[in-house]
Amino acid sequence: MFSSWMMLSPEKLSSVVHLYGPDICLDLSMPVKLAGDTLRCVQSIPASKKLSVFISGESGKWISKSQFVNDLISVFFQPAFYQVQRRPVVFTKDPHYCKQTLQNLADHLKRQGFEGLEVITVSAGLHEGQIPDLFYYESIDCRLLLNKWTEVAMKSERLRPMHILFTSRATDQSLNEFHQFERQVDSLRSTKAYLLAEKLIDFQEKTDLLGDQLHLAEVDKMNHQLYLDYQRKDLARTLKWYYYEHEILPLWFKRVGHVIKVLTGKRTFLSLFNDNVKKYID
Repeated sequence: MFSSWMMLSPEKLSSVVHLYGPDICLDLSMPVKLAGDTLRCVQSIPASKKLSVFISGESGKWISKSQFVNDLISVFFQPAFYQVQRRPVVFTKDPHYCKQTLQNLADHLKRQGFEGLEVITVSAGLHEGQIPDLFYYESIDCRLLLNKWTEVAMKSERLRPMHILFTSRATDQSLNEFHQFERQVDSLRSTKAYLLAEKLIDFQEKTDLLGDQLHLAEVDKMNHQLYLDYQRKDLARTLKWYYYEHEILPLWFKRVGHVIKVLTGKRTFLSLFNDNVKKYID
């Protein structure tokens, strides 16, 4: 129902990778290096945690550099990176200001086999919430969030968890805020509204999973059809080659051989023109 995230700079990643706490959102609002130690930390993130990145309007100045794009794409490929329907999820507070940067990233991802990029806008409060998957910029009362989610869910075509972002500069403070939030969630887990929301989210996730499996089946079917088409064309080329190399040319040698047999007296002359005539001389 609720998905909690902690925003931090890449250099702090190693200190929280194995701690119990919220999922990890790397802050790319300032120039950072994603290769080397940072990438090794990303690769060590356990399966129980998700990873995403936060992109601001200023991020475009260095994200547009080819080396940084390649490093960021390698992060998107990590198993822990959060995806929705084969689209890596990134969070931003300025979707219009960094529109070109996000579009360039989406184009790079499509060339790498992804479906594109899923962008979720950071919101500072419930009054801005129009869809159920808004990424909230601050911790808000859980009961209010649940009521808002239920209200919007009745009008939405797709249901997703509601994301909560903890943005304190100090890691310990973010973790304390997370634990306080978790205690609020625990007090709601037995309510009918929360249980219904959990079931709806679970149903949506299973539907998405079936959609992914259907997509993979369609891709597999298309690849199989392409393979069969290639096999048919390859067989046609092989038969054509065999016909010209082993049927047409040897036929002339056979006919010359028959003439030589006639000249050497081993075959009758008329047998060259009539199959009913005795071919070979005793």
